[in-house]
Amino acid sequence: MNNSYWVSSTKDMDIQFNSLDEDINTDICIIGGGITGISTAYELTRVGLNVVVVEREPSVCSRTTANTTAKITSQHDLFYKYLINSFSETLAKQYLYANQEAVSNIKTIITRENIDCDFEVKDNYIFTQNFDEVEKIKDEVLAINSLGIDAEFVTKCNLPFNILGAIKTKEQAQFHPRKYVLRFMQ
Repeated sequence: MNNSYWVSSTKDMDIQFNSLDEDINTDICIIGGGITGISTAYELTRVGLNVVVVEREPSVCSRTTANTTAKITSQHDLFYKYLINSFSETLAKQYLYANQEAVSNIKTIITRENIDCDFEVKDNYIFTQNFDEVEKIKDEVLAINSLGIDAEFVTKCNLPFNILGAIKTKEQAQFHPRKYVLRFMQ
């Protein structure tokens, strides 16, 4: 039983699909009906390809996507300092800007397709309550800023508990991922 808010709040929108019981022809077969598979299918059909999505569950977005935080961000944990130090500033910047572009692309798709999925532009925070991690947070802020994105170190972020520090990145987003994906199933 999946206790996901995203699943329970879209039960009335759910679409059940039949099992594949015959051979079919397609240009592209995508395995997995989560947000990545459905988004990829959407983009490929926009360029004229015949796409089939195969999903083992009876409905889409019932596993990983159903249990996501629903944040659309370029900041995922403390990662940019690691990328800079382990690989290169160029690679870290490419990763950062690819994620920034993903935020923008999702917003564009939502507008183009008129998808009602509770999309909101929001600031993103990665916080700590551990004294040992405050310097790591500050170092990550410096790393992000060195890549050309404005991040700041803050000690408050509207949570119902105290934090010791956080990375704040602006112009990120949140949405209802299952409402977003189910719109492509209609």
